[in-house]
Amino acid sequence: MIFRRTPKSKINNRSEFVGLPSIPDPIDDNLYLASAVKAAIVDKESGAYDEFLFSENGIFEMPFEESLEAHLGLVSHRIADQGRRELLVRKQKVMEGESRVALAAAAVDRAQNKLLENDKHLEYQMAILTGEQPGKDNLIWKDAIPEFTSALDSRIKLMIPAIIFLIVGLVDIGIIFISLDGTPGFAEKEAILFSLPALGIQLVFPHLIGDRIRLNSHGSEAKRKHLVEVFILGTLWILFCVAMTFIRIDFINKEAVDGITAGKLSDIIYTVLIIISFLMLVGLGSILIFFTSRANPHYREYYRVNINRAKIKKHLSKTEIELEKAKNMMPVLEYSHDVTKASFEEAAGAVNNALSRAAKKVYRRALVNKYGEVDFTNAYLNSAQALKKNGEN
Repeated sequence: MIFRRTPKSKINNRSEFVGLPSIPDPIDDNLYLASAVKAAIVDKESGAYDEFLFSENGIFEMPFEESLEAHLGLVSHRIADQGRRELLVRKQKVMEGESRVALAAAAVDRAQNKLLENDKHLEYQMAILTGEQPGKDNLIWKDAIPEFTSALDSRIKLMIPAIIFLIVGLVDIGIIFISLDGTPGFAEKEAILFSLPALGIQLVFPHLIGDRIRLNSHGSEAKRKHLVEVFILGTLWILFCVAMTFIRIDFINKEAVDGITAGKLSDIIYTVLIIISFLMLVGLGSILIFFTSRANPHYREYYRVNINRAKIKKHLSKTEIELEKAKNMMPVLEYSHDVTKASFEEAAGAVNNALSRAAKKVYRRALVNKYGEVDFTNAYLNSAQALKKNGEN
């Protein structure tokens, strides 16, 4: 039977039926057919109708048939109204799906635009490294274009200068602190306080010297100015290294030898220690000068742009997948909307036509069987056929 409903417990256990519309509870074809049989028996036994009702009085339908048709028409309207309400929900889901598609498409467009801008910036950095156009400070930074293998490898290469700077700084601060900590008048606290600015000189001055050398090597127009700056900064830095060396050696000569040699260091050892201490400080600073003077700022930018490009491409891939998922959901949502619409239209039509005809036929069969008169049967069924033809016309 087309109106037999599946129990809710069975429907809810199947995901494909979740949210699908259900026919109103009163629609039960067996109940209507049973009611038709019962109505026929009640009408016969009531004595209100006789066998000449259809042959002489010109009646085409029994009151039950008329009320049945009116009632099922009302039920059909209710089903149609329920269908409109369900279609609003389905339409909302379709619109939400369209919104997801639009948002995902916009995200893809944004990612593609970012990738395009990033690629333009990458081309710009490559043009600088190939010497086709100037770069930082309007200088020529022509150099070999580095190979980009992976984002992780590029991040490591970007971290190398910072790691070198950190290692040199840690070694420097250790040497400076030890030198000051043993000097008369410097307790541990004072040694720490004086070590910090001294570390700044040991790190910043070599970095500035290397930066000026780098600018001159790439054709800076202010070469003379940079040379003067290198001379001044180099002189101050060397004087600082000399001062720190003598502070350390003086401590060793006065304090550290006591209890070991019971005397001062010999001139040869003293001179050797001075040279070693001085070279240690100068050597650490020279490392910074060397790396800074050879550093190409567009190398860092090239790696940074490539890392950003890899990140954008990964995001673009994710947004494209989201867009495909959103697009793939649209046929399902639209099909659900169409099926719901067709189901309610078919249900409303079936109630108003198929169930109504079936209930009337069952009623007429039960009524003629109850009467058991051939004349009544002929008159009643002929009137029903005449009514059917009038309805079709």
